[in-house]
Amino acid sequence: MTHGIQEAVALAPARLKKSLGMEIGPWELGDVLDAVDGIAYAVDLDYRISAVGRTRWNESATNNGAPELGATLMLGQNLFDFIQGDDVREIYRRSIEKTMETLQPVALAMRCDSPEIRRELRLAITPLRTATIVRGVLFQSLAVDEQVRPPMDLFDFKALIDFTDAERLLPLVSLCSFCARVKQAASPAESAWIDAEEYYQLGGTSKVRISHGLCPECYREHYEM
Repeated sequence: MTHGIQEAVALAPARLKKSLGMEIGPWELGDVLDAVDGIAYAVDLDYRISAVGRTRWNESATNNGAPELGATLMLGQNLFDFIQGDDVREIYRRSIEKTMETLQPVALAMRCDSPEIRRELRLAITPLRTATIVRGVLFQSLAVDEQVRPPMDLFDFKALIDFTDAERLLPLVSLCSFCARVKQAASPAESAWIDAEEYYQLGGTSKVRISHGLCPECYREHYEM
């Protein structure tokens, strides 16, 4: 049986404190995160990944074609090294600052597609604290909806790297990091942001360079929150 983050933390307060550099106890924070639903990880105040729910993280890495990016490799890495796009990084920073300042969770709706699965997520960002002292931040991603579809290389980062290595002069396509809609860089109109399915129906190709950012709608929803 799995638990929500708050319930799991309540089951192992001593281990949680140790992981946050407070005191020694019989549990590891990674074990706590392994007991919660979804993909969960924690960062310290320097934004370095300090603990990961190993089982679901490793499953996700494997399912998305990157088994080498396992939980153990993530420990000690800076969170922002894995977030592409200046606007997207700024949303994460603002969300972290907000949850640390208010001591309340912040929730973000986003897409995290793999080549064969359209996946909608809810990302909860929660302060790790004792009393009013924040020691770090928890991230928990829960799948809200998943739909199987024909493979789309726009969401296969290894295929995109292979395309780029083989041919440098590829067209640029913008990909919204929150709703996963795409826009060909040559089209400035806001209405040009379309679902990946429509992009392919209109003759779009997978042999492109991807620029991560925000569509106007997600910019207004998240950046100006």
